Amino acid sequence: MLTKSRSLIDQAEKSLREGDSLQACEKAEEAALLAVKTIAKRQGWEYEAKEAQYNAVLKIARWRGDRDIVMLFNTANILLHNFREGWLDDEYIAADIQSIDSLIDTLERV
Repeated sequence: MLTKSRSLIDQAEKSLREGDSLQACEKAEEAALLAVKTIAKRQGWEYEAKEAQYNAVLKIARWRGDRDIVMLFNTANILLHNFREGWLDDEYIAADIQSIDSLIDTLERV
């Protein structure tokens, strides 16, 4: 169901291994966002605007009774900031990619 998000996580991990941490951040953030948009679209929720995306995350978390979804999604925001500014260590980025991978695992069960 979320095969494109999975593919983006694979690309993020590959980029990080190859030393392109900014590309890794961009791909991982895109994977999280796409996963949320996919669920929102399926539910008939608005998802185009940033506010709508964050609202969709809250709806999913409430629906599933899992507040960790919010925290895992917030990781994507950190990676987006790092993509723009480039201040995170690769070890931190790797951990955040794994968090987004966990988010996708969770959203696949929605």
